[in-house]
Parts: sequence; structure tokens; C-alpha cells
Amino acid sequence: MTLVKFSPIKEIESFEKQMSRIFNDFPFKWDFGGGSFSPRINVFEDEKNLVIEAEIPGMEKNEVKVTLHNDVLTISGERKRETKTEKENYFHLESCYGSFNRSINLPVEVDGERVEASFKNGLLKIQLPKVNPKDISKTIEIQ
Repeated sequence: MTLVKFSPIKEIESFEKQMSRIFNDFPFKWDFGGGSFSPRINVFEDEKNLVIEAEIPGMEKNEVKVTLHNDVLTISGERKRETKTEKENYFHLESCYGSFNRSINLPVEVDGERVEASFKNGLLKIQLPKVNPKDISKTIEIQ
């Protein structure tokens, strides 16, 4: 018979890692104390634009605000939802409130006058035209 050493600390660390993985897979980072969340953000670029996509399901475009100040883009909003059910022998009311504020330091210079944003099916897509997008690949001679 082989004895296996039991380490409660390692068991707790393993459980903590598993729980972190589960909660990191949620589309929002929930703050259970204050009810706030943070939508997932994708940032990518093509030749002419920097594109930012934010997943904000369950909200309308008038509940979301996008601002650009210098080289920082901020997406913010607040969700206010209530579900009410009244039947003959019971009453049920559920409220869901949450606000978010995401700021992104832009990695390239953009033309703030030509920024476009669209919102469809919970996906906010922001296109920020780059200033002077150039193909700067060249061979550099070594002296």
C-alpha cells in the first residue's frame, strides 16, 4: 500500500484556480457587491483603421456613451432593468442594475473627426481612422 500525503493548502489553491477559470469565462466581470460589470473588448487594426468592438448584450444604443479625449477612448453606460410578475397568490420583482466604464489607451494616432460607431445586437463597433496610415516597411542599410 502506498501512502499519499494530503496537503489541504494545495487542494485550496487548486480549487481557487478552478473557480477563477470559471468566472473568467463569463462575458462580464461581475462585482457582486456593487452590481457593476465590464464588457469584453476586442481591439484590432487594419491598414486604415483601428477597430474596437465591445460586447454589451441587453442594452440599447441610447444607454451607451462613447467619448474620445486625446488618445483615450472611453465606453460607458448603465443598465437598469426590472422584471415584475404579479399573479393571484404571489408577487415577484427582480431588479438588475449595473454600470460600466472602460477606457482604452489608443496605440496609434487617430483622426477624431472621422470616428464612426455602430451598435447592433449588443455589439458596439467603433472605427477610428488612423492618421497618415503608411506602409513603412523598407530595408535599412547598415553603416
